[in-house]
Amino acid sequence: MNKGVIPLEARLEIKYTAPETEYHRLFHWVKHHSHGFFVHYPDRIVNNIYFDSQDYSSFWETLSGFSSRTKVRYRWYGESFFPEEGILEFKNRKNQYTWKDSYKLSIDLLNPSTSWETFFKRLEGSLSHEARCRFQENPMPILINCYKRNYFINRDHTIRITLDTRLKIFDQRYSPSPNLNRKAILPSPVILELKFREEKREQVSQIFKDMPVSMSRNSKYVFGVRGIRGN
Repeated sequence: MNKGVIPLEARLEIKYTAPETEYHRLFHWVKHHSHGFFVHYPDRIVNNIYFDSQDYSSFWETLSGFSSRTKVRYRWYGESFFPEEGILEFKNRKNQYTWKDSYKLSIDLLNPSTSWETFFKRLEGSLSHEARCRFQENPMPILINCYKRNYFINRDHTIRITLDTRLKIFDQRYSPSPNLNRKAILPSPVILELKFREEKREQVSQIFKDMPVSMSRNSKYVFGVRGIRGN
C-alpha cells in the first residue's frame, strides 16, 4: 500500500489517559452522555505483542509526533496468553487518521514452550512476501501488554469510544522466550479512545466540553516503552 495515501476506511483517532481511579466517573459519563452512547460490544481482554527496530524507530516516531508512522503488533483476545489464533497488524497513522493492514493467523504461535526464534519461524512462514518484508523492518519484540476494554458507540454509529483499564506490561527485550510472568511495576491508567470520521470532528469537540476529569494525550506503546526503559 502507498503510505502517502489515506484510504477511505481511515478514521480520526484520539486517545486520552487519566488515573485509573477515574474509571467509574468516566464510565458513568459515557453511559449517560446526551449523545446517546450505548454498549457496542461485550467487554473483553485485549493482548498485544509490540515490535520495533533495534533503534526503537517506531517509539521515537510516535514520541516525536511524526505525521506518518506505523506500529507493528500481534493481537489476540481473551484471558489466555496462549491463543489458537491472532492478528498481525500494521497500524498506520497519517496526521490524525489511522487504519490497519491486518493478517489473521490461525496458527499456534504461542504456547508455554515457545521461544522467540520458534515464534518468528511460525509467523514468517504464515505471511505473504509483502507482509514478511514489512514485518522485517520492525522485528524486535519489545513488550507485551494486556488490558480490559469497554466498547461504546453513539446512536448513529458514527463515533466509537473505548475505555481501557487493568493495563499490564511485560518487558520482552532481554528474554529468549516470551516473558508472560514478570510484570513491569508501572501505574495502571484508564485510557479513553475515540474513533470517528472527519465530518464528526465538530461533534466530538462538543462531546468533550463536559468531560468530568482532566485527561492528557496517550500512546500505550510509548507509555510501556518509557516505563520499561525507566524514562
